Amino acid sequence: MPATAPGRGRAAALRFAAEGALVVAGDPSHEEAVETRRLIAREGGTALVPGPLDPADEASVRGWVEEAAEAFGGIDIVHTRAGLPVIFFAVLQWGRWPPGPA
Repeated sequence: MPATAPGRGRAAALRFAAEGALVVAGDPSHEEAVETRRLIAREGGTALVPGPLDPADEASVRGWVEEAAEAFGGIDIVHTRAGLPVIFFAVLQWGRWPPGPA
């Protein structure tokens, strides 16, 4: 879940966690993503913050996605907000991470 700083992104992360999702929080402001993780844990949820996320940088996105997929055994849902660069979805290969046969 990129863009988990205060506002709609954090609210969405908290809601997903409240519904039982394992949340991967990321934001260009790493400190804000860490705060989102803290808030999720305070409510009994589980969240991972792989590291600073620059959604415009392929290496940053790839590292973030790979760490998330390894930690949780894959990625089932990507919640994002308008304006996220296409590179984020190119790395995810739209619909399946890790990539491979269905």
